[in-house]
Amino acid sequence: MELVELPEVQRLSVDELTDLLENQAKFEQFFNGLSVIQNRKALNADIQNGNEEMAATNLLMKGQIDSLKLEISELTSIISAQKNELDKKMALKAEIMKQNSPQVLYAKLKEATKQAEDESEKTSESFKKGEMDLKQFLKDYGDQRKLYHMRKQKLDGFYAKFGGAAVV
Repeated sequence: MELVELPEVQRLSVDELTDLLENQAKFEQFFNGLSVIQNRKALNADIQNGNEEMAATNLLMKGQIDSLKLEISELTSIISAQKNELDKKMALKAEIMKQNSPQVLYAKLKEATKQAEDESEKTSESFKKGEMDLKQFLKDYGDQRKLYHMRKQKLDGFYAKFGGAAVV
């Protein structure tokens, strides 16, 4: 702690100092009259006035601050709900993309092609066994073979376009 020089005290005689120490009222009057104390009191008063002004300004702004806090809270809730909705949609998109990946589509098309070929074979067997007349056979078999060849052509085109990556 730094020692402060007090010129007012240094000018006093020993008798005057003794008198101040023995008389509390004189001491307080002398002490409160010191320039350092006066400056300190003025500084404290300025600081207090500044604090009171800031407090008054803050109180005037309290309603606005509370309103902004409420708005932030509401916007946070909206953002949270929108984020949840986005997460759900992103999960759905990922699932749809997974279901419609080239590998899955290739496998489905391959299965459908095999199914069309199997159906035409069943129709052929039914005709050979005499379970179907010629007119019905030609109609059904022709439609089934046409479907098979369309699917086979798409399957070959799919493989040509995507290569082995779709078959993995």
